[in-house]
Amino acid sequence: MTSQRVSRRSMLGGIGLAAAVAAGGAPAVRAATASASSATKLYLLGTGGGPMLGGERGMAASALVVGDAVYLIDCGYGACERISRAGLSVAAIGSVFITHNHADHLLDYGSFLFFSWLQGRRDELRVYGPPPLRKITDDLLSANALPLHYYKEDMHSPPMPPVRVDEISAAGPVMQDDRVRVRSVVVHHPPVEPALAYRFDTADRSVVFSGDTSPSDALIGLARGADILVHEACDVARTIEMMKGAPPPADGDARINGAGSSAPQGYDPAKFAEHVLKAHTSVADAAKVAAAAGVKTLVLHHLSPGSSKIVPDAAWIAQARPHFAGEIVVAHDGAIL
Repeated sequence: MTSQRVSRRSMLGGIGLAAAVAAGGAPAVRAATASASSATKLYLLGTGGGPMLGGERGMAASALVVGDAVYLIDCGYGACERISRAGLSVAAIGSVFITHNHADHLLDYGSFLFFSWLQGRRDELRVYGPPPLRKITDDLLSANALPLHYYKEDMHSPPMPPVRVDEISAAGPVMQDDRVRVRSVVVHHPPVEPALAYRFDTADRSVVFSGDTSPSDALIGLARGADILVHEACDVARTIEMMKGAPPPADGDARINGAGSSAPQGYDPAKFAEHVLKAHTSVADAAKVAAAAGVKTLVLHHLSPGSSKIVPDAAWIAQARPHFAGEIVVAHDGAIL
């Protein structure tokens, strides 16, 4: 794992960018102990799969809250708005974890960098994820340098604090502080390489996020004995059918191209079906992973299709129940566990 601190210099009145590469590896930190001030809470912010506009589920984002510490996992489009709706402060988030560099997990990252500063972040932001997350961060800050400059000048705001990016390419420890210990494994989500899953261990809970993946032995090992496994789940047949161009359901889900069709421009049905089968996990297989790992609760997440009019909660549970005897939760935006 390599790390980089992104700072601002003289360009555009103090908002220019310079990359200073820090020493690799996570810094020395205190171990998480039972002295954490309150119970761990899981906020499900965006629970839909794919780059969808409209509808009841947003793009991927979750938050783990441990006392007054907030950790953000993925930052799909709409994440900042959903953080605010959940009663959390964007500025209070000190660490961000990106599972992989697909748009539906990353589109609001640039907005997050801006709003966390605008709403009062004064400390260094730590960001973890697969390469080239360092370049993505630099590019987003560069693209927004002029708007940041105008806000700084008009509002007399202090400069944006540093953003430190730690790139992760392999399994192992990610970070540890006095609230949480985080580990990762590499999962299989072609053509994206690497794609990551994360495990968060706090004093009272262990929570694992699969990210996007096909069924993964590495993930089973990471999730062994966890309290909660947040795992992507795909109703394969309905997803493939939906992407053939059927009209969107009555809840206003505009799908991908916003033109009343589920299929994006230039879409190849055969290639999409191949992607779903190779790079994602069916509901039944997600349940089998949870059972093999011996987790207590399976949260079906990153749901595709995301509309309850296409796949209601009961249908998700019915597909999972034969393979997993523990608690099953169908994720909805705004839920808190």
